[in-house]
Amino acid sequence: MVGIEIKRVYIVTFGICIALTGAAGMLASTTQPIFPFMGAPFTLKAFAITAMAGLGNIPGALFGGIILGLVEVFVGIYVPGVGTNLGVVSSYVLLVIILVARPQGLFGGLKPATEVR
Repeated sequence: MVGIEIKRVYIVTFGICIALTGAAGMLASTTQPIFPFMGAPFTLKAFAITAMAGLGNIPGALFGGIILGLVEVFVGIYVPGVGTNLGVVSSYVLLVIILVARPQGLFGGLKPATEVR
């Protein structure tokens, strides 16, 4: 109705997503072993960050990612004997605590669209 070609937008968006995924895979492969399921831990961390931040909130996602990274590193370093395994578990404990305290996320979720008249 307004002249936006939906198929073209889908194609461009899909192309951008594939390019970003390929770049992320190249960067991750320099420090991680390459195998078919190497992205699963990153996907779970992305889910935790998105849930903590609130859906569609980019500053919240940045802040949530920094908090998640700091919690994982500090727990992995300062809790003796268990190493990084407890760091990963602590990130999900942090997710549950944040969602119980603020169900909409750290900075709130998507804002409802307002009508333009």
